[in-house]
Amino acid sequence: MNLKMKSILASGLAALLVAGAAVSETPPATQLAAEQPDDGAITEKVKAAIAADAALAGADISVETKQGEVHLNGTVGNAGDVQKATALAFSVSGVKKVQNNLKSK
Repeated sequence: MNLKMKSILASGLAALLVAGAAVSETPPATQLAAEQPDDGAITEKVKAAIAADAALAGADISVETKQGEVHLNGTVGNAGDVQKATALAFSVSGVKKVQNNLKSK
């Protein structure tokens, strides 16, 4: 292989490495934030899901969300309602974890 051919191959390899590095970059933080719902939106959607459920609509449930983790506090009618509230919270897009501190009567 002559020197000119080695130079062309080295340039091509370098170009491929640079292109590969550009493709594997982490998306900007603004793009990541846009893809994940904010905590306030998650809280409102969980509250709406609970309010729309006939068994839970009148229950005393507070909802807080921190970094995608939903915290449920309050009192519901029975153990089945505790489980139902957890399932409803998990059904909301963006929820990563549910901390259910609900008590049944």
